[in-house]
Amino acid sequence: MFAIHERFNRPPVPALAAPSPAGRPGARLSIGEAALHERTALLVAPQDAGALQRALARLVASPELRRTLGQAARVHCETRFSVEQMLDRMEEVFRDALGKN
Repeated sequence: MFAIHERFNRPPVPALAAPSPAGRPGARLSIGEAALHERTALLVAPQDAGALQRALARLVASPELRRTLGQAARVHCETRFSVEQMLDRMEEVFRDALGKN
């Protein structure tokens, strides 16, 4: 689980790349690249205890859902958030800032 007011940073990526799905209360646009609702995770609105309970109940009741979300999250994070990918994007930002693209 991640804090309700946490901004996207590197810690959610390893959690989502873990073999089992991660829950994350307080879905924000900043995490949207890493946690894709119903594809790699179950996202719930901030401070919505009922939605969190329903999401957790779905995960408890369905080993297949846990497996599917976990596998999809791992593949998504390994391909989208590798160190090489992040360095390539940073280099592109710096080139754009210097007007070399």
